[in-house]
Amino acid sequence: MFGCTTVMAMAQGAVARADAPCARVQVSAELPAAWSEAVRELERQIALLPASDCQPTSLVIEPADAGARLVATATDGRRAERTVRHPESLVATALGLVMAIPALPAPTPASSSAPAPAASAATHPSASVAPPPAPPAVVPLAAAEATTHPLALYVGVDAGGRVAEPTSIAMIDIGLHGDLLLSHWLVTAAFRGTILGLVNAQGLDNDAYRQVAFGLGVGRRFNAGEAAFDVILEPTVVAMQMEYDYSATVETQGSDVEMSVNALVRMALPISKSWALTLTLENDLLPGNLQSTPARLSRPSSAPVGSVDAAPFPSWQGALRFGAMGALL
Repeated sequence: MFGCTTVMAMAQGAVARADAPCARVQVSAELPAAWSEAVRELERQIALLPASDCQPTSLVIEPADAGARLVATATDGRRAERTVRHPESLVATALGLVMAIPALPAPTPASSSAPAPAASAATHPSASVAPPPAPPAVVPLAAAEATTHPLALYVGVDAGGRVAEPTSIAMIDIGLHGDLLLSHWLVTAAFRGTILGLVNAQGLDNDAYRQVAFGLGVGRRFNAGEAAFDVILEPTVVAMQMEYDYSATVETQGSDVEMSVNALVRMALPISKSWALTLTLENDLLPGNLQSTPARLSRPSSAPVGSVDAAPFPSWQGALRFGAMGALL
């Protein structure tokens, strides 16, 4: 007998809570570690299923020659067994069984031909005949397709602080993003805009720097308990505008558009079934301004004698943002 770990704990002699998962997951201790993430995702998906879409079921996952064996047993005795070759297929296969285990097989001819007691009904006229078991719930086609091809669409908003170098710039920006999640893979689009930009050398001139950015990227989602972590690589177009004041009457300004390589890590912590709070850490490189002659403002001829050249446009930016995201699908 292999060792198993039970996901849903029940107190002895007590009835399970109404909001407890309808299915128990038991995992063989011999199941390879490569399946651990798929098992955790299955537990999370089962916990999100409404009671109307889920049958009380015991799910046993154990190693098999071709991958893993999944055995589902309903409380009325129905049983189904499936072999899953890849961890990516575990969630869809298991949810399909939880939502609709096949019906019990019809009686065999041998059992149906056995003589029934002739006088039972006459001898006991008050005896009632037990009704046949209820047929399994019919799963709508849309729900079946959702378990086979898990798909989700999220939108979110966030705001936070940003810094840039080699010219020391401090910013506050806001952003919008949309994420299409297919299994564990992400396709994302994002728009960000600076609402305040301070250039260090110019005191509290809050309109010294402005930028807007638009990016399209791909990423991977990792689940860790209740939280989810998104790791995203997002090529981004950044349009920047900067001004430099030499005196109260002499200034220079200009703009620059660069392609950046934006890598970000986002943590999403659920606060309900459809909403989560987010914390995003971003690292942004602008290769065009990493070269020896980056884009920069030219010092005007009317600038005071001995004044320094205007600072170059940013070649690196980092940001920390807080926000929220919600599920549309």
